[in-house]
Amino acid sequence: MTIKMRRLIVVVPIASILLLADFLALGEWLDRAGLIGWAQTIGTRHITGTAITVIAALLILLPSTPGSVRRTCVPTARCPVCDEDLRPGGRYCPACGSRIADRNS
Repeated sequence: MTIKMRRLIVVVPIASILLLADFLALGEWLDRAGLIGWAQTIGTRHITGTAITVIAALLILLPSTPGSVRRTCVPTARCPVCDEDLRPGGRYCPACGSRIADRNS
């Protein structure tokens, strides 16, 4: 076992205990300030089960974009089939192999 692993075994439990204690202190402070009771009354009055269901359905239906696909402002040619970046002057897509129409015409 390396020294990094030993340090990790010691530091992670201590850090998690300190973090948990801070969360409990924050919760007690919010309760003393009356914000938790206020949030509960807002939740029972305005957030219904239907609203939560609609919000959850919308979040599920949002299209996810992989991290590798990022749009930039640089005008680069992209494959019409797989949306991969194309090499300048290339006639075929390097990712999927589809033939690219002449971009000059």
